[in-house]
Amino acid sequence: MSLRTAVIGGGTVSENHLSGLAQNPKTELVAICDLDEETARSKARSYGIKAYFDVDELLDAEQLDWIHVCTPPQTHLAVATQTLEAGIPTLVEKPVTETIEQFEDLAAVAEREDVPFSVVHNHKFGLVMRSVLEEIESGELGQIRGVDLLYTGSTEPESKTVEPGTSSCSAVSSKRGFPIRCISGSMPAGFHEAMRMCRRRVVSSASTRWISATTARRFST
Repeated sequence: MSLRTAVIGGGTVSENHLSGLAQNPKTELVAICDLDEETARSKARSYGIKAYFDVDELLDAEQLDWIHVCTPPQTHLAVATQTLEAGIPTLVEKPVTETIEQFEDLAAVAEREDVPFSVVHNHKFGLVMRSVLEEIESGELGQIRGVDLLYTGSTEPESKTVEPGTSSCSAVSSKRGFPIRCISGSMPAGFHEAMRMCRRRVVSSASTRWISATTARRFST
């Protein structure tokens, strides 16, 4: 049995979702929805699926087992609320909402409707993040109150060819009870260097910039 799904939002990040869903043998990708009709039609042609230009029309016309929300972050609360209230399990691209309050509102909707929802965490098990967690869990870094980092590219073995990206992200890890003041830097190379400086107690907060793919690979190996 395959799960029928659709993607709402046809921007850049949607391609990751569409291509992944199209290759998943347990998923049947049936539709794309975007306010821009040409965008929706173009994606639909590429994947042999239906195009919709309105979320209500999509939800009325298709029997979906789950749905991916890939619209701009400022629309996540409204769109995901709509899909959850329709009873459809929902995966929301990061950042999930613009504020913590909006996230709490969305979580309340999911709980009220008793419908699962999740946020994309595709970097959680990446090489750099695994290394970071090992450093934290070893206790070498002291008590971490927060982590602020700039994501600038992928690391081996996940990717040997990806060049630096431009998106940024931040994570607060206080609930783990782990240790320091603050670590900030670019990823992957800068974060490793920032950790080294903090371990040596040279600084309690380090900020660095990523130089090149070659440098990043050197630091991540």
